[in-house]
Amino acid sequence: MELVTVNDGWIVSMDDGRVERIEIDFRLGLLIGSASESLSLYIETPCCIKDISTDVTIVPGDVLSVSPVLSFFNIGVVNLAIRNTGQLTVYFIDGRTLHVEPHHTYEAWQASCENKFLMVCSPGGKVSLFLPDSHSSTKENGPS
Repeated sequence: MELVTVNDGWIVSMDDGRVERIEIDFRLGLLIGSASESLSLYIETPCCIKDISTDVTIVPGDVLSVSPVLSFFNIGVVNLAIRNTGQLTVYFIDGRTLHVEPHHTYEAWQASCENKFLMVCSPGGKVSLFLPDSHSSTKENGPS
């Protein structure tokens, strides 16, 4: 997995990424693994599964709304796109996406890849990027 800076945010590229675990409690968790690394994604606010013909709203903590997420188990992941305004989109190999908007009151999501990065979407859409081995590597709201 590689975190690449683009004009309006970041792309997390995958090398044969797959959803290896789904966690459902007050938040939605996806463990996306590749041959040598894994990325943990936690979504704490409503999100949307989109395909060509439908949009399905998922509300973490609402048992009745989260069942469509189970279809992501073991599915391939192409990449994650993170905009510096807080929107996060997971692109799946079958063409579906999982889209999360920032929330005005709560942290909408956080994504981490061990020993590489931690990203957090704070209330209002501020994205903080934490890199290992440097306290000064925190960036907020995107590339400079």
